[in-house]
Amino acid sequence: MGFEQDCKDVIKMIEEFRGKIDGEKLERRKLAREQIELFKQRLEQVKPIAEFVRELGLHFVHPGLKRKLPYGPVLGVSNDKIYYYNVDDGSLKRMDTYSTDNIVPIIFEELVENCDFDKIMEGLDSVLTAPAEILNSIERDNVMKRALIEKYS
Repeated sequence: MGFEQDCKDVIKMIEEFRGKIDGEKLERRKLAREQIELFKQRLEQVKPIAEFVRELGLHFVHPGLKRKLPYGPVLGVSNDKIYYYNVDDGSLKRMDTYSTDNIVPIIFEELVENCDFDKIMEGLDSVLTAPAEILNSIERDNVMKRALIEKYS
């Protein structure tokens, strides 16, 4: 009777776990949908600024990942892949870290599966400060160039 009862107890525990696991899976899907909506809302807010930066032919720099691309905001890096939003065609893409030969369109689920959501949102938020940072960089470069011209004139 002891072994048979142990088996029944384990089966009961497995059934309880199955219910809990199924509930947690449902919650995870719900949270993923919320993340997608949050991402889409933020993207719509920064899209005009991203288009402006792209029109100027400047690079997008992710502050936490120290990666830059001319195509659009860097959203994440994982396993020698860079994930980004392509301003030109409005799609999410993945490319090899060291080559632009293999650029592939992706869906949001792949992005969040491979990249930290916080880093993804940081990449979008970096678009807000990009114009000022770009201007500061150009101004610093011009100051250095003026100083070199004065030095050698």
